[in-house]
Amino acid sequence: MFANEAKAASGEFANKAKAVSGGNAANREAVNMQAARVLDEYGNSILRLAYSYLHNMSDAEDILQETLIQFLKTGPLLENTSHEKAWLLI
Repeated sequence: MFANEAKAASGEFANKAKAVSGGNAANREAVNMQAARVLDEYGNSILRLAYSYLHNMSDAEDILQETLIQFLKTGPLLENTSHEKAWLLI
């Protein structure tokens, strides 16, 4: 169930990621690839955590999108993938 919801949210998220990337086509492509990777790796976990607090799938999807957009905007430099997961889930 959650995996399907995360995939459904990806379409709108892709449009927002384009707005975040601005700039040239190469920059947009890099941001889109990073967005897809982060969504594939952590989207389900973020959605589950948000749903566990909110008990509302629509609101949980909004949290998923906003979390990923903030991650793309800030572009944090992290030591490894466990830090990346912690940044997204905390």
